[in-house]
Amino acid sequence: MISPRTRKIKRALSLSLVCCLIPYATNAADKNAREAIVNSIEGQWQVNQANINNDATRTLSYQFNDPQLVGRVITISNSKIQTNLPEGSNCFTPKLAEKTISLDQYITDTMGGEHTITTKSYELNEDGNKHVLAQEITCASGSFGPADNTMNARIAVLNANKLLVNWYDGSLLQLNRLPANPKPVASFECSNAKSNVEKAICSDFNLAAYDKSVARAWLLAKKQSNNVGDKNLSTSLMKSQKSWLQQRDKCMNDKKCLTDAMSTRIDSLSSYW
Repeated sequence: MISPRTRKIKRALSLSLVCCLIPYATNAADKNAREAIVNSIEGQWQVNQANINNDATRTLSYQFNDPQLVGRVITISNSKIQTNLPEGSNCFTPKLAEKTISLDQYITDTMGGEHTITTKSYELNEDGNKHVLAQEITCASGSFGPADNTMNARIAVLNANKLLVNWYDGSLLQLNRLPANPKPVASFECSNAKSNVEKAICSDFNLAAYDKSVARAWLLAKKQSNNVGDKNLSTSLMKSQKSWLQQRDKCMNDKKCLTDAMSTRIDSLSSYW
């Protein structure tokens, strides 16, 4: 389910595709080379950290390590790039054009060509002068990531198990490679799971990740309401959480129902911060 805020972001962004940095040749060798590029990053990647431009002079749609972003998964293959990030971009028959540039240049390019925006702006624990393999993505159909500043998302390969991807409203996602069968890790101890809902969450990697995101979103919302010092707001938050838990539990072991319920709750709680 796409939130009103997400729709607002997407409306503000053009979804037009861009031309490749490097023209694509048609011979077999070049085709094999392009497939090798995709193969090198093929697999499942999870958002481990979400960074924002700390030098921005306006309120951004996302915050550092936003629960809406952290924990989500991007799956890359020769035929498709798909994600369960809030914007839900899907890219069919992706083509990647590679370019070796410094990390600072990658950030400058993806953030609209402003040379004042660097790794320091995003407080990345990386050397801005380090050279990385940047991949510009074009899709035969669909799209992947934002198209503001006339470009889609670009992937920077930091190493075999870590990627960077520029995302909506200037956010920067750090991705870690997932193993073939990642173990679900929920916000609670799965060995103590008793209810149908708890067992369903502990049986599915993405559900467990959403559960952790809900828990983090809840803590952030509660902290913010306490900081405001409005007892009515805190009471309302507590009531809404109890009501939501009751509705969520009606999903039983229906994975789609649970996914929708948790995604919606994360978005709802984001209004508190």
